[in-house]
Amino acid sequence: TISNYLANICTQEKIIYEEQALEVLSDRARGSIRDALVNLEGVMYDDIMIKNLQEQGFIVDAKILIPFLYYFITRKEKECVEKLHEYADNGGVLKHLIDASIDFIRLVHTHLLEASNSIDMFVSPTRISLAKQVASKVNIKDVRESIIKLFNIKFDHFYTDLVKVEISIIEHCNIIMKVS
Repeated sequence: TISNYLANICTQEKIIYEEQALEVLSDRARGSIRDALVNLEGVMYDDIMIKNLQEQGFIVDAKILIPFLYYFITRKEKECVEKLHEYADNGGVLKHLIDASIDFIRLVHTHLLEASNSIDMFVSPTRISLAKQVASKVNIKDVRESIIKLFNIKFDHFYTDLVKVEISIIEHCNIIMKVS
């Protein structure tokens, strides 16, 4: 597995790690060795522990991520902005929230398309269960529109500025997008 590959690298480099932390890095890579190595490289300056990944904002707590995404998909502006601020006020890195949102919304989308078998082998059972729960409460059109907006936020580099992310959320919640 990818996490075993990362463990071998950590052992060779004499880096202390937790297996669960390497699984998180592996999950975020969605089956890509290259992405897993980039993730590992980004955190190698410290021991690779779940606690350290959380402190660096690399792991977005599901108690923030799931409601944030649900409110974003269902265009509940006030609630979505509140979750955004809760995350930022607790020292969360906006880039990680947007990246985690994109990763998770893709998983929700695959479950809505009932094409989950191709991606599930790279994802933890807990994330799969959460994705199924979200997928059961939303429709595919809203998910597709939300994916587009999240990618716009990411690629327009809005995720570095809380105000710009908030404005993008407000626009998303108040403008009906057309997706074919």
